[in-house]
Amino acid sequence: MLGWIVDRLAPVTAVEELGPAIESTPLDRARDALVQVDAVESVDAVSVALAALGKLSSDELSRLRQAEPFRSALKVTDDVAETGLPASWIEWLARAAEPSFALALDVARRGKDEWPIELGAGDPIAVQGLVAALDQAQGNEIAAERTAQALPFIVAWLQRDPAFPRSAMIPIYASLLTLFALGPARGVSTYESSQILVSALLTTGLSPKAYQAVIADVVELAGQGFGVDMVYWVLEITEEFMRASTPDADARASFLHSVLARVAPIYGRLTSLQRAAVARLAQELGWTLQSFGISTNVAKADEISTRLDGLRIAIYSLTESSSRQAKAAIEEIAPTAFVDCNADHGGTARLRALAENADIFVVAWLSAKHAATEFIREHRAHRPLLYAQGRGFSSILRAIEDYLAHDRRGSLLS
Repeated sequence: MLGWIVDRLAPVTAVEELGPAIESTPLDRARDALVQVDAVESVDAVSVALAALGKLSSDELSRLRQAEPFRSALKVTDDVAETGLPASWIEWLARAAEPSFALALDVARRGKDEWPIELGAGDPIAVQGLVAALDQAQGNEIAAERTAQALPFIVAWLQRDPAFPRSAMIPIYASLLTLFALGPARGVSTYESSQILVSALLTTGLSPKAYQAVIADVVELAGQGFGVDMVYWVLEITEEFMRASTPDADARASFLHSVLARVAPIYGRLTSLQRAAVARLAQELGWTLQSFGISTNVAKADEISTRLDGLRIAIYSLTESSSRQAKAAIEEIAPTAFVDCNADHGGTARLRALAENADIFVVAWLSAKHAATEFIREHRAHRPLLYAQGRGFSSILRAIEDYLAHDRRGSLLS
């Protein structure tokens, strides 16, 4: 079965001696296509393989089934050939209730990168069609479970929209956020995806009723009591609400007050950076920590503050208020740290100096110019370059803390 590889392994210098290239046979092309299925997670690769396999005789198919790596890849194509391959989320959701659709999550994972988004984005009929498909899937136990697992993939697909977020897509964003809130999953992907949706909804603008529904979903996601590991998510969501305009100021004030009140019981267990972030948010809202029953007589020194002492940290963000807040929080817990903020729109001498000399460089990529980001990456070499996932200062602090938590080898310099 390995004879087909020989020609492909021939040295380049021997091409002329071998004479004219041997034309590939249908069996060769099928083998190549199956190798691609095994190596690349792509719906297109499966489609190409199915087309190639359709040109083979039963004897040739039998030969492929007897050897790896073709045997495993053929199982994938057999399943697809038997059940068909969805070409959109609406088709996927329609198929999600079928017990035989065992490849549902694999197809969803690949479809998020390959199914088109631009053509139907903003079309009211297409938007309502997807919302209706999501609702219908909840009426079947198998479909509901598969949909819950695929929600992060749908959010990733939506982010491929060049105009994301757009007002016409609000019904989809809202439906997905509610499904996250009602679902049992509470993993990292759930919170990251829900934060993307909350930001999208607040950015596009909402009616008072829709705004209150978003708040209700966030409260449901947070649960009755959240732990230390959820604090940054809560703080980042809080900043999203503070940054966006509101159609219901009283609802927002009540929500933000309840968030900080729920942080109070675990304040003493927070890291120094988390405590600094909570304090700055309360201050920005015009509240004091003492008003929530939080004692500020908590020892501030911990591993995070110790490791930050003496480091030179650079922050790049076009949201300069967030950079300044992050700088103040870091310098509060690590007075000997040097924090520089930058918002230059392109490569400058100052930005280059920061990129080359900072021990840690944080880029708030949602609030950054592409040219500047590339310039920073080019001049960082192998030094730590971190990406904050949000626009607020909590995201910047979270990126730094996550890095320090995962890099316990001592020196930050490389």
